[in-house]
Amino acid sequence: MCYTYIFISNVLQDVAAFKNKEEVKELPVSTDKPATTSPKSSTAQPSPSPHSPKWSSQRLPAQYVSEYNIKLTMKDLNHKNHIPYNGTVDILVHVANSTDLIVLHAFNINISKVEILLHSSPTDSILSGYETYDELQQLQISLKKPLDMGSNFTLQISFDATLREDLHGFYRSVYTSPLDDEKAMAVTQFEATHARKAFPCFDEPDFKARFKYSPEMSSYLVAIVVSELKHTQPLLIQSTLNASQSIKITLYGRENQLSQLEFAKNVTAEVIKVFEQFFQVAYPLPKLDIVAIPDFENGAMENWGLITFRESALLYDPTLSSTNQQQWVTEVVAHELAHQWFGNYVTMKWWNEVWLNEGFATFVGEMIGTKTFAENQGYDWPVEENFLLSVTSAARVDSLHSSHALSRSAGSVESPSVIDSMFDSISYTKGAAILRMLDSFVTRNVTQTALQDYLNSHSYGNAEASDLWASFDKVSCS
Repeated sequence: MCYTYIFISNVLQDVAAFKNKEEVKELPVSTDKPATTSPKSSTAQPSPSPHSPKWSSQRLPAQYVSEYNIKLTMKDLNHKNHIPYNGTVDILVHVANSTDLIVLHAFNINISKVEILLHSSPTDSILSGYETYDELQQLQISLKKPLDMGSNFTLQISFDATLREDLHGFYRSVYTSPLDDEKAMAVTQFEATHARKAFPCFDEPDFKARFKYSPEMSSYLVAIVVSELKHTQPLLIQSTLNASQSIKITLYGRENQLSQLEFAKNVTAEVIKVFEQFFQVAYPLPKLDIVAIPDFENGAMENWGLITFRESALLYDPTLSSTNQQQWVTEVVAHELAHQWFGNYVTMKWWNEVWLNEGFATFVGEMIGTKTFAENQGYDWPVEENFLLSVTSAARVDSLHSSHALSRSAGSVESPSVIDSMFDSISYTKGAAILRMLDSFVTRNVTQTALQDYLNSHSYGNAEASDLWASFDKVSCS
């Protein structure tokens, strides 16, 4: 059996729940959109060769990437050995600065062909060569002549790779079906720097780009699930802000666990409405798929339109599960839904301020999403008490010499290992505690208005902590 998936849609039905996001960096360049004519391809196909990199920084040089088209093909997932796949990616690029070098990310994947289709001169062959550098996790493409600032081209790359086994990138997960058969599925986990392990891309959060039917998004929010999981009855809800928009909510899991997904489905529907009203920003997609993954490293991942969860963070059996489990499921769901606005709709510019994603999702998810849901449902949950207990725990970590500022200098957070270290209780819980203190001081009405201004001012873009404080200053002084 052969699976083929084209990354131009937000929905893949039946055997696979599918969500795609790609990253692009929006830089201070011309806002003119790339030409839409279909250029002819140049035919140069150089082979990679090991030389010293022309670009030695772990951060990518400035370019503007506007659109990705990705196609992946793989064989039977239930094969016992490593599962190979191959693919192509077409990336539409607008040149920010004149350059004869194109640099993007690719790691642990084999690049078989690169083509540059220059829109202004479709017959020109300008490709000189390309090389991959594992120490930088980059693909560097040399050109015969510099591209002019403002010019447009399509970068076409063919590649192949193997599904990983380490729960990162595009990986293979194995589980047992209700009939005790061993089944396999292909899953992605791209945050923070793992999209480059699945396909070549500009794998930095402020390289936002579109797919054909998606909003602008960062590469770490791309998600793919290829499986034989079953799904609940879809729930169609109406946006509270847009009468013409409905949102289709579908949860996926093992067949014998579908009934345990119903509570999470109801939480999802209610909390989306709570957040739409609080932020006054409509959920921007026509659907939301949620998948319970048997083999998943994190509690959950907020991929835009396809949120992946560890099973234990999503399942609730009203006849067997405890009240603590019920609250835990609600908190995790609310946290990931908060990310649809804080992290997806507006994304931190760089990983040195990951608290703008995680601190917000923790504060808003618990103090707005979970607390409001519990009150509306009549649940007497100790939401605020639990929040304060987590702050106390984070304070102990913050007292250590190894602690760090919420916002570190961008230059001190560049390597993948340092980026990963930013996902800690300082970014999550101390960040949330700072926001809660600010909320208590300026009042909830000011906080709500400031967050609305922050979201509207940076919609589908990137922001820094200074942008957040500017929104609070604007509202507080008005």
